[in-house]
Amino acid sequence: NTTTLGRIGRGFMYADWKSQVAYSSPNWNGFSFTAGLTQAWNGSGNTSRGGSETAYEGKASYAWAGDFAGKVWVSGISQDVEALTVGGDDSATAFDIGANVNVAGFGLTAYYGDGDGIGQTFQLNGGFDAAGKSRDSDQWYLQGTYTLPGVGTKIATSYGESTLEINSVDGGGDNTSDMWTVGVYHPITKHL
Repeated sequence: NTTTLGRIGRGFMYADWKSQVAYSSPNWNGFSFTAGLTQAWNGSGNTSRGGSETAYEGKASYAWAGDFAGKVWVSGISQDVEALTVGGDDSATAFDIGANVNVAGFGLTAYYGDGDGIGQTFQLNGGFDAAGKSRDSDQWYLQGTYTLPGVGTKIATSYGESTLEINSVDGGGDNTSDMWTVGVYHPITKHL
């Protein structure tokens, strides 16, 4: 799971830097959480912006070790959005949930996220139409891995889809992206 507080919000989790104040709990037998106030994002184009309002983000996870190790997590974001067009102000919200399990060198990860006004590809990108109406989005992926014993080389494949639903103002069909990834990863040093 690569979800971090700076990334909450997709695939709509976004890897990026932003100003934030956050509290991360201690690890209580595998359970931990983080809650934060973050800088609101501005949308692309001229349809929406975060303005001066604070965004709220949080995540919680539970991890366990052993022969059948794994982790489950849930995260979410909410921020007010000031429309620069007719239609008024709104909010962008999103959540995701996922799980990862590992046994005997095999790993499986499943993830699902859903949003309203949050956009696609990067935060608030296409989250609102020209009239200021929010668009729904969702995404999911599955990933399977196998680590070769003694060598440490990991073989992995994953497939995922992301959909930005087109609303009545847009016309046309939904904006859907999908991706297959196949990779072989080998540790050269501890950090590479």
